[in-house]
Amino acid sequence: MSPRVLTIVLGFAAAACGPTVQTVPDEAPLAAEAGKVAPAPGGIKFPSKYKNWPVLSVTQRPDKETLRVVMGNITAVRAARRGQTNPWPNGTIIASTLWKQASGEGTSQSLTPGDFIRAEFMFKDVEKYASNDSGWGWARWNGTELIPYGSDEGISEECRDCHKKASGNDWLFMKPAILP
Repeated sequence: MSPRVLTIVLGFAAAACGPTVQTVPDEAPLAAEAGKVAPAPGGIKFPSKYKNWPVLSVTQRPDKETLRVVMGNITAVRAARRGQTNPWPNGTIIASTLWKQASGEGTSQSLTPGDFIRAEFMFKDVEKYASNDSGWGWARWNGTELIPYGSDEGISEECRDCHKKASGNDWLFMKPAILP
């Protein structure tokens, strides 16, 4: 990723992950905030508080024309700050939120988030997920309606097969951004 694109993506992440949006009292809460998101195949529950997690990294997939903000629960954040991410500790949850890449309004010099695509999660539990040789469980919810992806537990195998390319980085494609 070029320095210009990295600057654009980091600016996007700062804008996308600014202060937590609070529900206006007379507004209906979003499905995720109301706990109304169906579990993923295999019973993995949607981590509804993920929007409050700190950003670990930002990525761009030019081949997919997507921008991603990667966040982590407190276990992930502590591990990242200590440089203990290969392997990540048990209890780590990584969230990757994806948007279609769009051009900035009035300029072709910036990339901005377009339509929301999905929220993906990785759950580290070496005992629970020992049978897949990775120690990770995977789940994905599509669109703003947060519809669980997949019809059976085969989704975990699909994710594992793709992430196998990153097995040397404890199955993650990203590395946490290091702050000075």
